[in-house]
Amino acid sequence: MMVSTSACSQCGAPIVTAGSAAGVPSLCANCLQISPDSAAGPSESSADLPGQPASGRRRLWVVALVALCALGMLCIASPVLYLAYFPLTATLRETQQRNQCQGNLQQISDALDAYKLKFGALPPPMVADAAGRPAHSWRILLLPFFDIEEFDTLYSQYSFEEPWDGPKNWKLHTRMPDVYACPSDPDAFGQYTSYLALINPNATSIGAWPVGLRSPNLDPTAQLIIVEVRASGITWTEPRDLDAAQLTPSVNDPSGQGIASNHLEGAHVLEGDADVTFLEDGATGPGVSPPPADVATDRPTGDRGALSASEEPVPQSRDESEQ
Repeated sequence: MMVSTSACSQCGAPIVTAGSAAGVPSLCANCLQISPDSAAGPSESSADLPGQPASGRRRLWVVALVALCALGMLCIASPVLYLAYFPLTATLRETQQRNQCQGNLQQISDALDAYKLKFGALPPPMVADAAGRPAHSWRILLLPFFDIEEFDTLYSQYSFEEPWDGPKNWKLHTRMPDVYACPSDPDAFGQYTSYLALINPNATSIGAWPVGLRSPNLDPTAQLIIVEVRASGITWTEPRDLDAAQLTPSVNDPSGQGIASNHLEGAHVLEGDADVTFLEDGATGPGVSPPPADVATDRPTGDRGALSASEEPVPQSRDESEQ
């Protein structure tokens, strides 16, 4: 039974109201006066009884205390959670970028195959002008063979009537297709390519001869065509690539230019058999093997030397490249 108390408004003596009588005017036993204040319900003196506002305030204190404890535990656990979460997200991001980089090289490989199917040989690393100066890059020659409309548009806007850095062509130097940029190479996007052809110093052809690198996942006789080079500083339209004679004998070697990337533990290369291989950091070898003696004459990779613009079979459109 609920019991409530109130004070007589006349003499101040306590008035006890029980059960359903609570809230009804009561007769004060001390002064025999009816206390109208008792109708207002329980007084502040009943605040310590169960179910009254004081109990609600106690519950609020308990909730606040629990919340503070939870907040303290979260503050303690946050650094631990961050240290565990950050490496995980970094690993996932690296895996995604590495897969995309591999996909880029595979697209380049497919375009090279399409070019070779059309012209019977791999493209030369550059097309020379009438004076024998490098004028156009193999990266331009490949554009119609990706079967991508955006690349066709770029190709149609490129002029073979002027060198790669001529007034018209220079407008394209910051519009590099993403396929020529490794997503892990922040210096590449928009202008500088991440993929360079390995150049035969004798026959000036796109690579594909043994380079003498030793790696657990690379045949020492493997022939390389395109290699990954971070921060190359080479504009994608520029007819300049990686001279095999200057290739360092290890991956990500800080001593000189060579195969390198921002990937964890290695870099990608495109082999002559169209396989994209990931070479591990520190894959070392005796250096670059000299090109075979008969490369300059037999040209087993279809090398035609540094052809002039008039000699090089240059596709004019996607339709012509598919014929």
